Amino acid sequence: MTSAPSVSHRQSVLSRLAACGALLAALIPLDARAGWIVTEADGPYRVIHATSVDTASGAGNRLADGDIVETAPQRALQMQDDAGNILALGPDTRALLGPAERVSLLDGWIKLSRLCTSSSCSPPVVETTHVGAAPDNGSAIIVTTS
Repeated sequence: MTSAPSVSHRQSVLSRLAACGALLAALIPLDARAGWIVTEADGPYRVIHATSVDTASGAGNRLADGDIVETAPQRALQMQDDAGNILALGPDTRALLGPAERVSLLDGWIKLSRLCTSSSCSPPVVETTHVGAAPDNGSAIIVTTS
């Protein structure tokens, strides 16, 4: 008969797993982990994160993968990622922020400027139900759902 692992053994295994996770996170290029930060907002906007819905205003909010950002009619907002790319959401727009700088445009319009010219930067991509588009280095694209 085998005995159950001791508490100290389980804690040791868990601490090793945590250290491995931290090491793996450090090995992922920074731009692959980059999130968006709201840099300008001309009015309140909504952020749906997991199961919570929050109304935010102003700049400085860091958004996470999986967040849905919604602008109100007659309102717009601008975000920037850690690599320097700029994403502008027009009035009455909804967008889902995905991993690896992918943005799914659900409704409205988006302007995406690719400003990171380093070879280590992955290009940001905007997707709709009809198209996926990525700007060239130093250029911008506008994508609409209509």
